[in-house]
Amino acid sequence: MINAGANLIVSAVRAGHRRKGWLSAAALVMTLIVATGYLLVGALRVNPFASSYRVTVQLPESAGLLPNQDVTLRGVRIGRVDRLDITPTGVEAVVTMNSEVPVPVSSAVRVSGLSAAGEQYIDFQADSDAGPYLSDGAVIAQDRTTVPVSLAQLLADADGAREVCYQQLLESFRALELPAKSAALPAGYDEAVRYYDAMVRDELSANPFLRRVTRDLTRLPLPTLLLPPPLRKLLTPSWLVVRPLAGRVVLVCSFGILHPGVRELTGFRWRARHDREFALYTRLLQLAWRTLPDRVLLIPLARNRLEYEKLVRLHRSVGLESFAPPAGRCPAG
Repeated sequence: MINAGANLIVSAVRAGHRRKGWLSAAALVMTLIVATGYLLVGALRVNPFASSYRVTVQLPESAGLLPNQDVTLRGVRIGRVDRLDITPTGVEAVVTMNSEVPVPVSSAVRVSGLSAAGEQYIDFQADSDAGPYLSDGAVIAQDRTTVPVSLAQLLADADGAREVCYQQLLESFRALELPAKSAALPAGYDEAVRYYDAMVRDELSANPFLRRVTRDLTRLPLPTLLLPPPLRKLLTPSWLVVRPLAGRVVLVCSFGILHPGVRELTGFRWRARHDREFALYTRLLQLAWRTLPDRVLLIPLARNRLEYEKLVRLHRSVGLESFAPPAGRCPAG
């Protein structure tokens, strides 16, 4: 029994040795097939078995949208942008969407960005899952689409700088919005100010927690991240001397950006000297932000996100739409 099994293995090895050229060629072919499949399915996200349909989205402008960028339904990817066509009234984005995901005709469409750095995409916002649904050749009119306000338009307003900052913040927190219209974040800076004023005036009240947090701002603990215990003990006496000054800076910067009504709830009295201190610390922080490297300014999570966005833009900039050579010339020369 054992001899028969051993003879079978030896015969198989000898047969493979005699045909090693063919086996090597077969292995290379299999490697090429697996690698090509991975590139098509994993990297280029090509699904030969998926059915799709095309929809035209009419926009007032491109708003930074580019071909091959994502199309989502409530933030979940369902397709991609094929091309952008210029029209007399704006831009038409021709998108391809997955047939397996029904998109209600009543859906609103918005061009959004993954971050303040850009990476725009088209997002369908449906209030419900009820039909009728979009089909091949459907056209979404411009009055049902919205694009981010351009930087030039924002800066033309009196409060343009504040509106720019608010719009960037709004895009960062879009994922926190709930589908209901009543749960939407304020659309503009002025609306957010009115909402904040009403909340402070009618909803908030003083409590011991706010006063305790105010006191603790001047009693900051020693930053111990990556500090070995011996060095921590060595730095503690000097930190106790510096802590009141550091706490003062944190206190003034924290309360300088607070609503006046919230300041009153904490029991902190804001004086004219605090305005001068806040202006000085703001200038110093702005100078540090412009001059210090990212590894000093950003926490690891934010720095990794920034590097990720740089890689995404790099790979998208060289993304292939086809393996065919350019028309009219040889790719090698």
